[in-house]
Amino acid sequence: MNKTILIVIGLACAVIGAVGIMWYSSNTPRNQVIKYYNKLLVDIPNARKASAVIRVYSHGIYEPIESRKTIDEAIIILGRYNIKESIPAMRKLLKDKNTAIRTSAMCALSDMRDKESIPEIRKLLNDKNEEVISCAISVLGQLGDKESIPEIRKLANCKGTNDDQESVRGSAVSALGDLKDEESIPLIRELLKDKDLRRFAIYTLVDLEGKEAIPLIKELLKDKDSSVSGAARYNLEILGLTEDEINEAQFKGDIDRLFNDFMNEKFIAPRSPICNGWEMTLPSGKGIVRSMLQEQADQIIAYGTEAVPYLFRWLKIDNLPVRYIAIYSLQQITGVTPDTPIFASEEAEKDSKDIEEAIVVWQEWYDNRKKK
Repeated sequence: MNKTILIVIGLACAVIGAVGIMWYSSNTPRNQVIKYYNKLLVDIPNARKASAVIRVYSHGIYEPIESRKTIDEAIIILGRYNIKESIPAMRKLLKDKNTAIRTSAMCALSDMRDKESIPEIRKLLNDKNEEVISCAISVLGQLGDKESIPEIRKLANCKGTNDDQESVRGSAVSALGDLKDEESIPLIRELLKDKDLRRFAIYTLVDLEGKEAIPLIKELLKDKDSSVSGAARYNLEILGLTEDEINEAQFKGDIDRLFNDFMNEKFIAPRSPICNGWEMTLPSGKGIVRSMLQEQADQIIAYGTEAVPYLFRWLKIDNLPVRYIAIYSLQQITGVTPDTPIFASEEAEKDSKDIEEAIVVWQEWYDNRKKK
């Protein structure tokens, strides 16, 4: 009898334990997310269609939900549909061992404007994974967490050597703009010189300074990186500059950049190894022939009529080879060849006068061309 009772009790405990394990398994944060997601698809008929193309953080690509349903996808969709009953589960997933799930949970909580999760998200600024750190920075910026500003400033200024570190710094710069941290303006201005962060810094400086940022942003129109010059153009349009005003600034910037390269003796390689014409001496003492200088001018000539007024200042420099590039460019663009001194002479006053008279001729040509 006692043996039978013990067996019954043992079986009962086993059943209760199994039920408990099943209940616990079904109530893990991951399973709760799946439950809410499946309920969403039933309750909102267009949910599947609306989420047909979503961000899949684990792969970094876009793919249809129908072809592969993952927990991180479900998390993102719940956030976008503002399913607030899923928030407790999302908060728990901030501690999930899976990187994609942690980042997706942060994004969902941000979409649902859950400011109560800020303290837990703030802890992820110390995560071992830089993708998670980058996401945490962005989310704290979106949720307006000003207490995180000191740490975000440090991360913006923390130079690294890999792409992930660049992503962290870029997120930090952008977050400072979201947080309207005007005390960061000196830092952001300095980061306009950072080759990895210039593009991010443009957007943030515009957020923080508005039209006061225009002179600095104009300078970046001449940047060799098209993503940087493109960001500068876009933001200048946002700030109200007309297309003509932006083009004018960009032409000047491009031409100044080329001439600064010439002044530093950074010339493009000749198309042909055969060089001809007279030779001039560069400030470094090296010689350079006429055909080589004319090939440099081809870069300026390609800008056409709009380049004319920006070449005049380069006619007044003492660097004769570079001055010749400006003279030759103006001659080729306008088809007008007023008397201009190419080589050094002992008649400096006459040379200066000839240059001024040539500028008048070329300016008149330009003005008449613009009237047509």
